[in-house]
Amino acid sequence: MRNTILFLLTLWGLYSCQRPSDSYNRIFPDGEKRHGELFLSGLDNTLAFYELQVTDSFVVFLDFFNDTVLQVYNLKESPGQTDYLLKGNGPEDLNMPFVNKAVLSNKKTNHISLYDLRKQAIGNYQIDDSGKGEVTFEKIPQQLPFTKDINITHEYIFGIDIDQRENGLFYRYDIEKDELFAVAYAPKHDRSYKEDMLPFLYNSNLIVHEEKKRIVQGMLKLNLIQLYDFDLTLKKQLVVGEQIHWPAVDPTYVDLPNATNYFTSICGTDDYVYLLYKGSISSSYILILDWEGNHKKTIETDVELKRITVDKDNRFILGVYENIEGGTDVRKYSLL
Repeated sequence: MRNTILFLLTLWGLYSCQRPSDSYNRIFPDGEKRHGELFLSGLDNTLAFYELQVTDSFVVFLDFFNDTVLQVYNLKESPGQTDYLLKGNGPEDLNMPFVNKAVLSNKKTNHISLYDLRKQAIGNYQIDDSGKGEVTFEKIPQQLPFTKDINITHEYIFGIDIDQRENGLFYRYDIEKDELFAVAYAPKHDRSYKEDMLPFLYNSNLIVHEEKKRIVQGMLKLNLIQLYDFDLTLKKQLVVGEQIHWPAVDPTYVDLPNATNYFTSICGTDDYVYLLYKGSISSSYILILDWEGNHKKTIETDVELKRITVDKDNRFILGVYENIEGGTDVRKYSLL
């Protein structure tokens, strides 16, 4: 009997000392250093780009401070501006547009879809061979909230409610059924965060692939990537490093201003997802995954990037970064 008790105590001791298993996959972001080349400088005209997207032959920039809210450049070695749209409040004007990030099954050539936050409308901008374009608008469903990181497919609209108190981590809107479903916050936490902190704690960047039916989310305040399917089932979680770094609870603030910002931009192609990971004054990391969440590569840039976009053939990345005048420059990185 005594030997049995000793055996059970020993077994319990060994079990309790083991590191508990979890469902997280781990990524360690040591990457190959890439030196970019200057693609576009804003020193002379104080560009303030906050979003960008590469089409087949052009790159479209959205500018926050200038009257030219949308600017189009060709992709030549010495890029030239081919078109621009002025910010306005009229029925045919853009006011506060954001790029539709979804990777679509049948995307038109040199076309981008924009969500105008203030107009609550979708703008379709088609560029012709000369680099000129026109925008046409269609209203969005009334029950959609004010949204960031919108992803519009033929069946669904995915996005993050700017408020987040109503629609959780992100939402899925079924266009045909006119139904909106909110996804609960994940992962669960065991800390004393106030309810008002949760929208900031679970803020993220979002992209979807229509044909593969995948949703990829890079968390802003957590070193975590999450993958869902279109049924909103959580398929995979990837931690950068050994464990999730939960921000310290500071009762003075609800928006966690002193917490590290981890994933700050996301873009994708038919093959890969590109996630911009926390930078320093001198560099950033770009994590490259396939749509099943398998880590393919990490590259380290030579400046701290704020936003990124990639061409559809995975040949290069364009990244926006802050210049010495407080405006933005654009840098190009080869992926070949």
